Amino acid sequence: MPATFFCVGLNSAAHPELLGRIQERGHAFGNHTWSHPYLPDLSEAQILEQLRRTGEAISTFTGGAPTLFRPPYGALPPGPYDWLTTMEATTVLWDVDPKDWSRPGAEVIARSVLDQVRPGSIVLMHDGGGDRSQTVDALPTIIETLLARGYRMVRADHLLERPVSEQAEARGTSPSTPD
Repeated sequence: MPATFFCVGLNSAAHPELLGRIQERGHAFGNHTWSHPYLPDLSEAQILEQLRRTGEAISTFTGGAPTLFRPPYGALPPGPYDWLTTMEATTVLWDVDPKDWSRPGAEVIARSVLDQVRPGSIVLMHDGGGDRSQTVDALPTIIETLLARGYRMVRADHLLERPVSEQAEARGTSPSTPD
């Protein structure tokens, strides 16, 4: 099942073997900063350093810097975002958050995803930051149910390759309507 892993640089540097397993299985990588800070509290230079270090940690193993970026907590400092263009990466947020980080139980995580998901959804789930067994345990139910409903799971980079009009159509929104 394809997935996109937004990697924290500290974890990537500490566990390069996991990057290898992710890559071998055909998943995509994204930059999730070096230490998972709250970006509105950082200067532009500090943010760029977070992203540069993580990009290097990932590219040392994968052969290329990630082209996707997810800000921790989905939070960016107030615009303008000129600094983002220097990264040459697309910012990816989400529209389905089962709050798996709070460890509510596998059944609650699965139900939350299944209740919120719609065509074109991007689901946020966590693979680090403590015990993630509930998230892992929720995945078979989520995947089996979505496949039975006719969904096709794709990596975030493949979803974003579609024209904006098609992405919006799949999500049931217009391009000018925020999710």
